Amino acid sequence: MIAAKTWGQRPTIRGSIWTPLALDVKRELVFVPIGNPIPSVYDDDRPGHNLYTNSVLALHVRTGKLAWYYQPNPHDQRDCDLTQVGPIFHLSNNGRQQDLLAISGKDGIVRAMDLDTQKILYEILATTQENVDVHITPAGVHTCPGFSAGRNGMAHRMTAKPTAHSADSRLVQYRIQRHRSASRRSEQTE
Repeated sequence: MIAAKTWGQRPTIRGSIWTPLALDVKRELVFVPIGNPIPSVYDDDRPGHNLYTNSVLALHVRTGKLAWYYQPNPHDQRDCDLTQVGPIFHLSNNGRQQDLLAISGKDGIVRAMDLDTQKILYEILATTQENVDVHITPAGVHTCPGFSAGRNGMAHRMTAKPTAHSADSRLVQYRIQRHRSASRRSEQTE
């Protein structure tokens, strides 16, 4: 019930799971990418951070209990849920071995998280960003990344999705798509 306190009084649909999970065998954690809150654009009925949406949940494999979470986009109004957690990869940094988790989403940012500290080590902007902090109104706002009206099924707005990792070259390869749109919100939910 911790998350419910961040949602307001009117029931809404919370975030869903629609992309692959990642398993950290060493730490016995499964990483779950949670989708955006619904309704996406009309947000008057869901004040607050809308906890656990647009988040990575780290769950203990044996108990299912929450170990920690990371929420890069609280109170999302743009459908900027996470599209990928993983791969988990290893990096030697100044003689220290680090286990990293790649995190990407429809906000067009690729992140690398240190799994020992749960700190973001770096963020790379993978697409143009325009008006990402502007509140969407009935009059409309031009945004990038933007909505794409469901084109290409579930992959319609994956702006940054890791496709491969090479331990030898120390590279993570991403497929990048860029979408712009003019977004409007209705005055009320249907």
